[in-house]
Amino acid sequence: MKIAAAGLCLLSCSPPEPVYIRGQADPCSTGSAAVGNGINLSPKLIWKKDLKDSVDPDPGISLGAILLPLPENKLRIVSANNGSQYAEIRFREPIINSIVTADTLTVLNTGGKRLLVLNWLNKEVLWEAELEGSSVNPSVYKNRLLWIDGLRYLRCFDIFEGKRIWDRKLNNVDFTVSEVCSLGVAIFADNGLIECFDLERGERKWSFDAGARIKGDPVIFEDQLFFSTIDGMVARIEMRNGELVWMTDLRSPVFGGLACDGSGIYLGTNNRFMIRLDYDSGDIDWKLEAGGPIKTNPVLIDRFVVFVGLDHKAYFIDKASGKIILAYETDGMITVRPVVCGNRVFIASEDNNLYCFQLTGEESSGF
Repeated sequence: MKIAAAGLCLLSCSPPEPVYIRGQADPCSTGSAAVGNGINLSPKLIWKKDLKDSVDPDPGISLGAILLPLPENKLRIVSANNGSQYAEIRFREPIINSIVTADTLTVLNTGGKRLLVLNWLNKEVLWEAELEGSSVNPSVYKNRLLWIDGLRYLRCFDIFEGKRIWDRKLNNVDFTVSEVCSLGVAIFADNGLIECFDLERGERKWSFDAGARIKGDPVIFEDQLFFSTIDGMVARIEMRNGELVWMTDLRSPVFGGLACDGSGIYLGTNNRFMIRLDYDSGDIDWKLEAGGPIKTNPVLIDRFVVFVGLDHKAYFIDKASGKIILAYETDGMITVRPVVCGNRVFIASEDNNLYCFQLTGEESSGF
């Protein structure tokens, strides 16, 4: 059955089954998960699915479903159980932002022209807005959706009702990314300027000059903002007031994002190193040389940091020691970030396959 709504059509079929892990419904995310409960787990490839296309930009995951942006303006939704297809939606314009999800809602930037809030489960567009040529990823916090449009306005709307809460005109510079928590929304300009705005009324709280462009996704953990610049600086600042806690020079460009678990900060560099920094001091705990540049966000699951590189490999690294536990080689470069669902990690390669790794009590092999 074909359905048309707000510039899309889709082929509908049955919904995906939820993934149940250790008696609980699927805790899916693009960031991190803790699943071991004291068991020494190891990653193992349990299936791969031929998608016939490569995934770009970054996928998303929610409630047992993986959302995959594909060529020809498509969004494919597959089950995290076995990769079976649930639906495929075709838009008038390509999806150009990393997939952002909030339960059954996903927020899409189509061609820089339209922002769509889509309920992927019942295939309905709740509402849409003009983007005026923007390519900045939107951010979601509770019921609030924030984005920057091409007119350089920061917009804050109720994600469920599509009602405006506030908007603010920004300085005459281009912005690349944003990050949000209860203390405010931080936005990052091309020239290295970081500005934080209050969530309630959109009032400017503080600004910080990072000195160079921030391209990769920043991360907020326990009201601390961590970010990296393209000239290799990594910093921690207070979300409450914008004060610098520490700054570390890695002496290599950083184009990907960061991950944090409260004891370490994890990120990859353009000169092939995955690095862990100490949470409190910013000192380098360890660094691991991979086989190629690392340009995507790492993810954390149990005792592992997982990252992908242009050397065709997916790496599972022990967070504490920096030791390689598994380095699985695919037949194509991997340019989009992994996503996590329960005790599984999903990785899309340019060989057109979606790989599913599961943490088990068995030993891994894959060198």
